[in-house]
Amino acid sequence: MKLTAPLVAACFAMGALATPASASTIVNTGAGPNVNGGYVVSSGQWLGGKFQVGAATTITDVLGWITSFSGSYTASIYSDSNGLPNASLYSANFTPSNTSQPAWYGVSGQAWNVAAGTYWAVFSAGTGNGAMPIGVANPLSAYAGWHSGQGFYDAGNLNIGFQILGDATVAAVPEPAIWAMMMLGFGAMGYTLRRRAKVTTRVRFA
Repeated sequence: MKLTAPLVAACFAMGALATPASASTIVNTGAGPNVNGGYVVSSGQWLGGKFQVGAATTITDVLGWITSFSGSYTASIYSDSNGLPNASLYSANFTPSNTSQPAWYGVSGQAWNVAAGTYWAVFSAGTGNGAMPIGVANPLSAYAGWHSGQGFYDAGNLNIGFQILGDATVAAVPEPAIWAMMMLGFGAMGYTLRRRAKVTTRVRFA
């Protein structure tokens, strides 16, 4: 099928209505102090922080300000129920490279899709043994802890560090020029269809 210039313009205008946003910061508490202590992260104690997204989002990075003494850890996204982590939605393992000083450790390059709502980022440890230093510039509104045999509980103001990045698809509001291209394209399509409907086939006999 041959595409006319107005039809191409209409297709272009429709494609411009939804554009993916670049990676943005969902959470950034700022780094904690450069110390080797803090709240323990281990197989018997997990630490989490609550955050919200206002639109459907693909979470790409979940990082914590962690001092790791040994082993591997898990970064997870949990749903929220009554102000506490509920069900694990996504998780991935990581092993910090530096075991002497705190730094941003976690997972990157993920494609964890969530709808608008409230969630929890949770750090746990398989074989790991570390700590999250206390004292960040922009603490989260709520923190949770987990103990073996107790489950999740309200941990008050832990004041520990989280960074969460993600991508959202933003529906752009059409500008007047885009509306004009769309109207022109659809008008041309309608005119072409009407012309084709009026064409009759004539058979001549010798």
